[in-house]
Amino acid sequence: MLDIKFIRENKELVAKAAKDKGVKVDIDEVLEVDKDVGVLNTVKQKLQEERNKIAQEKNIEKGKKIKIELQKKEPEFKKVEEEKDDEGFVSF
Repeated sequence: MLDIKFIRENKELVAKAAKDKGVKVDIDEVLEVDKDVGVLNTVKQKLQEERNKIAQEKNIEKGKKIKIELQKKEPEFKKVEEEKDDEGFVSF
């Protein structure tokens, strides 16, 4: 599997190599999924940090709200992670 940084920096080269090997891959889609993963990771991390801060303050009600928000985002996060990790997505 190729490193995403390499793909970003060598988009045309990766597209040509995939084509030469007969592998169909949408490099723009790969980069978009990677971007989505980054955004979701940032959102998740901020929510977890806020949850930890609230836990120290013993604000149970606000902590429950953040927990629910994290649970709502989890399916979206998993979906994007699965797309990113899909064996045929960037492997060749």
